[in-house]
Amino acid sequence: MCKAIYSKTVRFSHMRFAILLLFTLVFGGWSSLPKESMIDWNHNRPLRWSDFKAKAPAATKHAALSHTGIDLALSYENGEFHIEIVAQFDQAKSWKIEKAQSDHLLKHEQVHFDITELYARKLRKTILTTRWKSSDELKEELTGIYQANAAALSNAQKLYDRETEHSLVKEEQARWNSSMEDSLKAYSKYAGQEIHLKLR
Repeated sequence: MCKAIYSKTVRFSHMRFAILLLFTLVFGGWSSLPKESMIDWNHNRPLRWSDFKAKAPAATKHAALSHTGIDLALSYENGEFHIEIVAQFDQAKSWKIEKAQSDHLLKHEQVHFDITELYARKLRKTILTTRWKSSDELKEELTGIYQANAAALSNAQKLYDRETEHSLVKEEQARWNSSMEDSLKAYSKYAGQEIHLKLR
C-alpha cells in the first residue's frame, strides 16, 4: 500500500501559455497521475496542432495556449529512493485558434514545451549532484529545491514571451529556437526521467 506524505500543486498562467507544476512525494510505491491527456516530452515527438484539444476562449486575443508542466514522483523501497521527473504537455488544457495556425506559431509553442523540459533536466541535475547526507535531508530539502526550480521556470517562460513578443519578433524567435537546442544539448546528461538514490 502506498502512503502519500506530501502533495502540492502550483499553477502559473500567462498570456500564451500555462505551466502546471505537480509535486507528489510517496512512500512504498509509485504515485500515478492521470495520463490520458498528457504527452511526455520527447525529442522525436514534437508537438502537432492536433495535440491542442481544448476549446479556445471566445473572447481571447491570443492565437494559442500550451499547458505544460513538470511532474515529480518520489517513492522509497528496499532502501532506495526512486524519483521520476517528467516534462508534460496537457492536451486537454491546451488550445489554438484554427485560423491562426502556422508552422512558425507551432514552433513558438514547442519552445515553451522545450523550456519546461530544460528545467526538468536542471531539476534532475540538482538532485543528482547534491551530496545528500541522509534520506531525511533529501525529504526536507526537496520541496524547496522543487519550488526554486518552478520559480526559475516561470521566469524563463515569461522572458521568452516578452523577448519574442509571443512569436511576433521573428529574429528573437529564431534566436530562442537556436539557444534552446543548445541548452538542451548542454543538459543531455540529465535527459533520463528516472533517478535512483541509495541513502541511509
